Amino acid sequence: VTAGAGATDGGDMTVTAGAGTAATGVSVTVTAGAGVTAGGAVTVTAGATSVTDGTGAKVSVTAGDGSDGTGGAVSVTAGDGGKALGGAVVIAAGTGATTGGAASVSAGEGSAAVGGAASLVAGKGATTGGAIAVTAGQGTAAAGGAVAVTSGAGATDGGDVTVTAGDGTAATGGSVTVTAGAGATDGGDMTVTAGAGTAATGGSVTVTAGAGVTAGGAVTVTAGATSVTDGTGAKVSVTAGDGSDGTGGAVSVTAGDGGKALGGAVVIAAGTGATTGGAASVSAGEGSAAVGGAASLVAGKGATTGGAIAVTAGQGTAAAGGAVAVTSGAGATDGGDVTVTAGDGTAATGGSVTVTAGAGVTAGGAVTVTAGATSVTDGTGAKVSVTAGDGSDGTGGAVSVTAGDGGKALGGAVVIAAGTGATTGGAASVSAGEGSAAVGGAASLVAGKGATTGGAIAVTAGQGTAAAGGAVAVTSGAGATDGGDVTVTAGDGTAATGGSVTVTAGAGATDGGDMTVTAGAGTAATGGSVTVTAGAGATDGGDMT
Repeated sequence: VTAGAGATDGGDMTVTAGAGTAATGVSVTVTAGAGVTAGGAVTVTAGATSVTDGTGAKVSVTAGDGSDGTGGAVSVTAGDGGKALGGAVVIAAGTGATTGGAASVSAGEGSAAVGGAASLVAGKGATTGGAIAVTAGQGTAAAGGAVAVTSGAGATDGGDVTVTAGDGTAATGGSVTVTAGAGATDGGDMTVTAGAGTAATGGSVTVTAGAGVTAGGAVTVTAGATSVTDGTGAKVSVTAGDGSDGTGGAVSVTAGDGGKALGGAVVIAAGTGATTGGAASVSAGEGSAAVGGAASLVAGKGATTGGAIAVTAGQGTAAAGGAVAVTSGAGATDGGDVTVTAGDGTAATGGSVTVTAGAGVTAGGAVTVTAGATSVTDGTGAKVSVTAGDGSDGTGGAVSVTAGDGGKALGGAVVIAAGTGATTGGAASVSAGEGSAAVGGAASLVAGKGATTGGAIAVTAGQGTAAAGGAVAVTSGAGATDGGDVTVTAGDGTAATGGSVTVTAGAGATDGGDMTVTAGAGTAATGGSVTVTAGAGATDGGDMT
């Protein structure tokens, strides 16, 4: 059946089935013939144009409207392959000299209810299911085409976009891989952004690895490396959202619980560097109108022993080891305190605080405790207090200051020196404790024993450069019955001469100093005696002059 050609327009060909005024309209069926090797084809081709700017004719397949019911469907179905491949359905837009033709599949609008669905479903297979490939066109001289998957906006909730890999019922589940393209200069970016909540809460972005019977799946975020000599590796940034008039969002890194074994670890490790290692920093936020944020390092509680906290500076293999600095913040009024407190032992011994300087090949490291100075005219420098713990029902703790031994040279010295003052020098005092129910504590000053000569004890009052020198007073304690004795005894000389006791009054520019030895008065009986006795000798007794 061929329509006639015309000098202007060709003749039309119209095949119209009859209308059914009370029931179903007549169908129009075009069926190609069956064949032994191949069935006949059905070809519908719109007319081409022969002029320069003409447009080729279109092919329209439109199902009938259902005025009060369901609209007619358009079905394009490829033939089954009984023992080989099923027939393909190909919808291909035409090539254009400037822009290629568009291929569009649009579901119908539901003007009173739900819009029609658009489905792209690959076929089920006895071995492997069919694949779905959505590939944008290559741009040979400019940018490649984009792939956009956008759910519909809604008057209440926006439509969801869900990408779900298939379950592997007997082996591994399918993977979801989203990869940005490589570029000759810069690689393509990948951005995952949850929707803003203009009146309430913004949408969340959740990345969750799958649970497993033996081990859960891992979540790995790795920034890109660099391949050039002086390039810098990309950074990984995790930034919580600002709270414009409320509280900023928190960043929480929590390791998993171990139900019957070890809990998961949280490791923050800076990278190794050829010159300087990367820094690891934990900084609390600034409180611009009130209190700065706190930075806490808290070890876990344990059923037997609590977890330890170790702060260790790095070893310097060829030079000095790294330093550990604990510095409190400066304040407009008072500086921040630094407090190191060992834990209480509720049923036994409290924890110890130990500060130990490092050993050295030539000299050991020093331990220095310095109280803060004052910068104002009449201010008082801060004190250094070392106080041992009270023993509520037992013995109070001791304070021990011991200088180090000298293996082959001098032992270390213990120096307690009061500070110099513009008016009066500071006092140095050693006081034994009071015994409230029995004997007071003893105060001992003992010189060291020596292989040749014992160490000396010198008690020297200070010189008065413009007035009197300081006094030396040795006074025993008064007692409710007898006063305490004062005994000065020189040491015995087991193989030679005994030690001397010399009491000498000072010489003066005018008069020499007096020496007075007075026995105590006896207010109710006999006064005390003064006895000076020279020593007996194996040959001659000692002289008294």
